[in-house]
Amino acid sequence: MSRRLSQRAASARRQAIADEAARLMLDHGIADYGLAKRKAAVGFGEPAHGAHLPTNEEIESARLLRQSLYTPDASARVEHLRRLALRVMAFLHPLESALTGDALRGIAATRTGIELHVFCQTPEEVAWHLIDKGRPYELQTRRYRFPRHEASLTAYVFVYDGCPVVLTPFTEEHHQAPLSPLDGQP
Repeated sequence: MSRRLSQRAASARRQAIADEAARLMLDHGIADYGLAKRKAAVGFGEPAHGAHLPTNEEIESARLLRQSLYTPDASARVEHLRRLALRVMAFLHPLESALTGDALRGIAATRTGIELHVFCQTPEEVAWHLIDKGRPYELQTRRYRFPRHEASLTAYVFVYDGCPVVLTPFTEEHHQAPLSPLDGQP
């Protein structure tokens, strides 16, 4: 009986950490699952590392549940972001692009923007395209995991109809799909 109670208590702590990590991600714009779960664990007086921490999938489920409970217009916002993403993809033509990130997964936090992977010969093609279209941009570095390595890629960030857009170029060198931060699959 005591073991069953301790398992329930551990499960409840794990769920509380997942819920808090979800809140941190949605309300404070934290994009990194690891950082969010470590902050949540420390906030509950738990160690920041270990098997007691929730998985990224558990946090993602908590994000979706939290959004459904506290953001009644989230589905309309997700739909708006996806339609806007289609317009951005048309704007990028002839560059090939694919939607990724929160808008793809159905998350519409207040800071959610559009994330696109752009497939091209060189990253500079994205810069040239944005310059040709008169779009100012900023550069960011994004870290991606691939099946056999990790890479830091330059991302181009600009605003389209009031929405932040992040374009990450993937060249032949990184033509394979990066691993998902949720489940580690391509």
